[in-house]
Amino acid sequence: MRPEDVLTCQDVTKALRRIERRYASDVATQVVVLGRDEGLVRGFLRSERVHGARILNVNRSRFANLFGGLPPPFLLVVVDGR
Repeated sequence: MRPEDVLTCQDVTKALRRIERRYASDVATQVVVLGRDEGLVRGFLRSERVHGARILNVNRSRFANLFGGLPPPFLLVVVDGR
């Protein structure tokens, strides 16, 4: 993991913690891992106090099918499927 990946992820985890605090059980959190060690990501989320996130580990092809041209990392908030 590069230092810039960690800094970007920390920015996203701040947003995830705010969403978890505000919406609690009304929002399901899913983290998409792009071919990385899932244990590393799980440990990072735990250290950043992001709880209850479901982790989906995908390869680049599956990622492209799910998200098109969006470059990782990014944060999507989906409400009612939108």
